[in-house]
Amino acid sequence: MKLLKFTNLTDYEINNECRKIFLNNYIEDANGNRVVIKTANNERVIFHEFNYDHSFSYKNNPYSKKRLFSYQRARRVLWIKEMVTGNNIHAVRKDIEQDVFFYDQKEKYVVILRKLKSGKYFSSCGNFNLQFITHYCIKNEEALKKLEKKVLA
Repeated sequence: MKLLKFTNLTDYEINNECRKIFLNNYIEDANGNRVVIKTANNERVIFHEFNYDHSFSYKNNPYSKKRLFSYQRARRVLWIKEMVTGNNIHAVRKDIEQDVFFYDQKEKYVVILRKLKSGKYFSSCGNFNLQFITHYCIKNEEALKKLEKKVLA
């Protein structure tokens, strides 16, 4: 999977560019149509604009509520679609109760979706089965072992 590069931009400008990419690829296309992304199992995934801030930031301090923009997550904005649609051959899917994990062992990257109750979200595009929650790379060895035990078991 290819990492995006944002050159000669401030963090603020990178954040704005990443937000545009997220909105255009996951929320609404240039013509104003709702973007429909389907898993390999033909499940429709809904993304919300409010997902952006959490999904592209991190806590620098676990005791603080403040989140900082993550350049590393921004570089992976298009990876979400690759993982969910099945275009990443290294990704494994694991359904655990109401959550669906897509995990790439090579990149140590995970996308988390949540199963929706039937009819929870309906639009002109139809019913949605899953909702995007977040994505991130795992750098902490302990967290990685815990996730792999859960997802690869």
